[in-house]
This record gives sequence, C-alpha cells and structure tokens, in this order.
Amino acid sequence: MSNGEVVSAPPDKRSVTPIGASAGTNGGSSPNDKTRSVSEWRLIALAGYCVIGLTFGVGGVWAAVAQLDKAVIGSGYVATETNRKTVEHYEGGIIREVLVKEGDHVTEGQVLFRLQRVLAEANSETVQNQLDSALAL
Repeated sequence: MSNGEVVSAPPDKRSVTPIGASAGTNGGSSPNDKTRSVSEWRLIALAGYCVIGLTFGVGGVWAAVAQLDKAVIGSGYVATETNRKTVEHYEGGIIREVLVKEGDHVTEGQVLFRLQRVLAEANSETVQNQLDSALAL
C-alpha cells in the first residue's frame, strides 16, 4: 500500500462523505458521493410517499367511519336578482309580435312572442333545393 495504491472499502461497509466535500484524490466525485446523494433522495422520496399515504389513509378512514348526523335546515325562496330571464331562439329571426309585457307572470309553455316566417321559409327553400339537387344526382 505504500506505492500509491487506492484501497476502497468492501461493498458491505460504505464510507459516507458529506456532499461537496473532497473525498480522495479524484476531484471529489467518488462512488461514495453518488451513493450518498442517491440514498438521500430515496429517503426523502420515501418520507414524501409516507406523508401522502398517511394523509389519504387517515382521511379516507375518517370519511368512511365518521358519522355526519347533524344538518342545518332552513326555508327560503330562490329567485334571480332581477327576476329577469334571457330568452333566446336557437335559429334567430325577426320578432313579429310580442305577447307579454314587462312584469307579467308567465307559465311554462306559454307563447311569449311570434317570429316572422321569412327566415324560416328561406331556410326551408334552401334545404328543399339541396335535397332536390342531391336526388337529381
């Protein structure tokens, strides 16, 4: 050993060198440095997985076992802030006649306004022409 041989520890006995410290003559990047950093990350990852597992485990057990038998019961009235509703037509059109006034109460299915047939008839004619063209081919 006196002629400059490098002697390493047996595989079952690893020496630990702090990260950033020089370990030997090869510039501070000995196999022990890599072993130390990998083992530290494994410990940190294991601790993180344990925290996650305990959090969801304890929370899941509590959610499954805890009895939530108390509630607050109250009565109330649900309404929009201004009692106005936006009415939209799927295809659009020109309104010919409005059958309700501001403040009127309406029921479901009640006719609110009538549309002019101009747009509907034009669309019907366009579709009919397309059908006739397709059948002619």
